[in-house]
Amino acid sequence: MSFEQYTDYVNSLLKSKNPDAPYDNPDYFKYAKLNWSRMNRWLKNVNIYEPLAEAIKGISSPTKWVLISEPWCGDASHSVPIVV
Repeated sequence: MSFEQYTDYVNSLLKSKNPDAPYDNPDYFKYAKLNWSRMNRWLKNVNIYEPLAEAIKGISSPTKWVLISEPWCGDASHSVPIVV
């Protein structure tokens, strides 16, 4: 799933009147909504440490990054926007 597909999924989940499990549980839904807000804040305001950005740009061999996340996961709301 691409980052765009992930954000589309979360967005549709939050608009759903009858979300699938586990988001039919109000606690999971609440965390997903909060984390959506957190992730969007990071996407607007992130500043990557310049030496790190340069090191990443300097990677010359093909790489594939795999992130495992769920919309309810608070840690993911802070890390996913940085990696993408």
